[in-house]
Amino acid sequence: MKRAFNLLIALIFAVLTYSQNTVVNIHDIAVKVADKGLSEVDLGDYKGSCLLHSLSDLALASGDSTDMTRIENILLGFTDGRVKPYPGNSFYSYNVGGSGAAWLAFKGVKSLLPQVCEGAEHTWNNQLRNLDNVMIPFYYSLDKNPVFVDVAFAVTPFFLYAGLCEKNDDYIDYSVHQIMQVYRDLKDDESGLLQQARGVAKLKKGEKSTDNWSRGNGWGSMAFTSLMRDLPKKHPQRRAVLEVAKEFYLSCLKYQDENGLWHQEMTDFNSYVETSGSALVLAGIGAAIENNVLSRRYLPQFEKGLKALLSYIDADGSVGHTCMSNLAPGNGSKEAYKLRHYYFNEPHAFGPVVFALAQALRLGFKEVILDSPLGSANEVDRPKTYVRFVKERKEDIAWENDRVAFRVYSRLIGDKSMSGVDYWAKSVDYSIIDSWYRNDSEGRSYHRDYGEGCDFYTVGKNCGLGGSAIYADGKLIPSQTYANYRINRNDNDHIDFVLQYQPFEVGGVTVYDTKRIEMVLGTNYYKVTQTVESSNGEDLVLAVGLSTFGSEEVKVLKDKGLVSVVEEIAVPEGSVAYNLDNEKITSLTLHSAIVADPSSVMDIRKIGSNEVVLLKVHSNQPIVYYVGAGWSGQMYDSRFRGTTAYWNSVVTNTSWAELNKLYAK
Repeated sequence: MKRAFNLLIALIFAVLTYSQNTVVNIHDIAVKVADKGLSEVDLGDYKGSCLLHSLSDLALASGDSTDMTRIENILLGFTDGRVKPYPGNSFYSYNVGGSGAAWLAFKGVKSLLPQVCEGAEHTWNNQLRNLDNVMIPFYYSLDKNPVFVDVAFAVTPFFLYAGLCEKNDDYIDYSVHQIMQVYRDLKDDESGLLQQARGVAKLKKGEKSTDNWSRGNGWGSMAFTSLMRDLPKKHPQRRAVLEVAKEFYLSCLKYQDENGLWHQEMTDFNSYVETSGSALVLAGIGAAIENNVLSRRYLPQFEKGLKALLSYIDADGSVGHTCMSNLAPGNGSKEAYKLRHYYFNEPHAFGPVVFALAQALRLGFKEVILDSPLGSANEVDRPKTYVRFVKERKEDIAWENDRVAFRVYSRLIGDKSMSGVDYWAKSVDYSIIDSWYRNDSEGRSYHRDYGEGCDFYTVGKNCGLGGSAIYADGKLIPSQTYANYRINRNDNDHIDFVLQYQPFEVGGVTVYDTKRIEMVLGTNYYKVTQTVESSNGEDLVLAVGLSTFGSEEVKVLKDKGLVSVVEEIAVPEGSVAYNLDNEKITSLTLHSAIVADPSSVMDIRKIGSNEVVLLKVHSNQPIVYYVGAGWSGQMYDSRFRGTTAYWNSVVTNTSWAELNKLYAK
């Protein structure tokens, strides 16, 4: 009897636990995503405009006064200077709050009307239009009659709602023209989906990209969604718009995968699931159901997609698997789009996801019982710090965070290397160490770039990126490869491990060398706490170096303890498998830096093939320094962080004090 009672209690507990883990309140998680987005996204650019449009939708769908007050207050920030428009905005409407402001003004939020009217008038009179009378960014040349699908979202919702506010039929008619012309120009007759672009980037006049990119279709979906909801029923083109929207969404439904979402290249299920495009298409399908454009028999497909989307959303509102920015990469092929990788909390993620969740509320989904836990699909690809002893590859020690990866070698490497630090040029924010080693053992070399980066760096017997040596008699005397290791901490947000080196001789004195290496998320730098001990107890000069290859540009700020190197490094033919610009790669740019305590820096100079920081160290007393790296293929959060300008303005301006603060958390 007692056993049966205990089993019953266990069963009840399991059911309660299961329910707690799988029942999601849609409004609550939408607010979490919105909060995360507001902390991550520049509200003054087009990604911010998408988020603001979606926050407007959330306020209207939820009827929650807190939601409405917040979005109204944010949008008014465009008039009082709290929100700064992005200097390079392609549409003036983004400078006044975009379609979110226009939509709420139409729905009765009169405080927003002045900025909407001003924005509409300015855009109407000044925005560049191509030969098909489609508005395009002001900086494009008309020679190739360019168009890309993103402009559907930029124009159609804004002018629809501005027109409804002002009772301006020209604006309303133009909102219809924009998406219908874009649809005619970019429809892929084979799939029924939209392609992204014509006549932009490297595409020739009249040449279209050949993709069916998910977020590109999502931008078109946002335009159709606004018209399905609010284009006046008596408008002469309403029926034509609804027929095209139905045709478009039925095509999208053909490519919904078995789990309910859409892939980066929608027609290729071998490409990765992409959340921003999935969310925008899903929202449009939901709006089509709500407005009787699609039958309610498609409601299960919406619910299936909603549950699958939630598996890519963490409890704190983080979103995984969102593609970086795109505009006809390379030759505009499907392959080029598939190589544009996804990131965690990429700024394009938040607006689309909030938009889909708001549409779920409109369809009556207040709570959803999930088939998989919230955020479960992010487990493998969530950015993390990671260190590993790689026994199967000559006992390397490899470590990484969301930006960079490094490794050192053991004695099993032979005489090819010493204590220098090798660099792995990753271009994704998720962990790559295990997969690169595994793929390499199976014949897919990590010296070739398959979209995640590659190992193009050769450390040899030099310092590499942060290797050290004792400086004596004008020479660098390094330790050999590491002899022992100990991993103290291997958490997702912080790693900490120790490397011990074989004792070595410097001028008849035995030197004992130990390094403690740490790394946290969100930085290009790893931290080294190094202790060198001399057998006679005397002070030593420690040299920490960055290897160079003959064409380096060096920045030295001794008073800040900084040396930074930017260098074009030749890469062997065939070492890079793909290039999104569709050109043969002959070199890549490597950025590297060392930051040390300025008070401990004796000198910064070139010794052999290394730029080194010379540090005065006391025997058996630890000294701290930081080593950072980046490369020209490195992209994060749609902000290009592989440029020399970024490196010089941001990374090398990270001070000794700031790095200490970061690692003290």
